[in-house]
Amino acid sequence: MMVMHIVRKDFTYLFTSLKWTVFLIILFTVCLSGSNVGMGCVMPALICYMGFYNLMAYEERNKMNLLNIALPVERKDICLAKYIQVIIFIVIGSLLSAASVFLAVKTGDTKMAFWEGKIGGFLLTGTSIGLIYSGFIMPWIFYFGTLKSRYVLIVSYIIFFSLGNIINLEFLIEATEFLQRMNQDILGFVGLLVAILVFVISYSISLRIWEKREF
Repeated sequence: MMVMHIVRKDFTYLFTSLKWTVFLIILFTVCLSGSNVGMGCVMPALICYMGFYNLMAYEERNKMNLLNIALPVERKDICLAKYIQVIIFIVIGSLLSAASVFLAVKTGDTKMAFWEGKIGGFLLTGTSIGLIYSGFIMPWIFYFGTLKSRYVLIVSYIIFFSLGNIINLEFLIEATEFLQRMNQDILGFVGLLVAILVFVISYSISLRIWEKREF
């Protein structure tokens, strides 16, 4: 399938020409996820920023986006491949963050004890945040390109990084008590469905932008 061929091609670039990005993704996820009770929740979103943005920037710098357009492949396949890449980043980020949090809990880190027995909820939260964040930044990148959009994305990165530090134990305890009163499981899956809806709408917007964009 052409879409998966594009995905493999881009990840080949990532692991051959952007090894530093791969190293930073792993380092940030493993170290930061276990450093704060809320940081792990936003790491999948930050990983999407690092991985997707750097791949797009690499293609633009080397004019490889022009090569992609010149290939016998439909633009919708290229757009879909980019969104599949982001889903992969979110899954990897969520799993690495969950592993880091799990190890922190098992080693007796008291500030991370909140997540004991709640890894499923942690994965659900991180995945939802990653989908929503990516859903907002991807059409922006498709429309303006990586160079023109970099400052807006840096600001969004800082906001999410700060959000991870703002979310403290007291906030999570209060949020958990509220969710328990409102049926936590149902609200969690509703949140995931909303995130998926945002992601799908984002794809439709990006597809329209990509099909009309001139190179």
